[in-house]
Amino acid sequence: MRTAAALAEVLPLQLIDTDSSALLTGPPQLRRRFLDWGVFHMEPAYLEHWRTLHQSLRHRNHLLRRGTISASSASELDAWSKPLVVAAEQVDRLRRRHFEAFVPVFQKLAAELGPAAHVVLEYRRGWPPDQELPALLERHLERDRRLGYTSDGPHRADLLMSFHGQGAASVLSRGEQKLVACALRLAQGAWFQQATQRYCVFLADDLPEELDRRHLRSLCTTMAAASGQVFASGIEKQTLQEAWPEDAETPRVFHVEQGTVTMEA
Repeated sequence: MRTAAALAEVLPLQLIDTDSSALLTGPPQLRRRFLDWGVFHMEPAYLEHWRTLHQSLRHRNHLLRRGTISASSASELDAWSKPLVVAAEQVDRLRRRHFEAFVPVFQKLAAELGPAAHVVLEYRRGWPPDQELPALLERHLERDRRLGYTSDGPHRADLLMSFHGQGAASVLSRGEQKLVACALRLAQGAWFQQATQRYCVFLADDLPEELDRRHLRSLCTTMAAASGQVFASGIEKQTLQEAWPEDAETPRVFHVEQGTVTMEA
């Protein structure tokens, strides 16, 4: 494959690992990346708009970092602001459309995973909903010049998560955060399958960590019912086998030692 985008298109992956809770606790860029995964796979035109946005943003920020805006550079700045605004509106439109379709899928799946059922998702586009981006860029030009970067736009978007009216990351335990993150990943794969009639591959590493037996079994049951292949790795084989539902298809077990993979009989 020549590009990461081409590889992602033919092999859609969702990763569940020990860092999954960073979807709740980490920086906004992780949640944008999660959201963009779905938009990329469901909206063919999205990648081109996304690339135009970031190319325009990169050049605009370069001009802002010069420190002074002369007449000539102001004209050049405007030349990059215009395509930025056009791309920004398209990126926001496609993100919002994907988000609105994704939420019901998440809610249905989250109902099976305890605390995840009470998590409310909210999409923030990166600039105030009651303001137009062109006017905002002009109004904040002096501030952006001092900062050296563009402070409004889809590159500032976020996916907020609340639990009974409070920030989910601040009130949920590590295990509960992991369940919410797993629900998000599994819902992303479920929506991908519904929208494209293709299957997602789930890579799950060390599922038992931070989960008690009840929640681990609930997660494994939901994962076993997911459309697509599931690769679950861990140190304790018995713990995973006991948590995996008995009525599910019998999983194949592989053993890895010093780089050699063997399938158990």
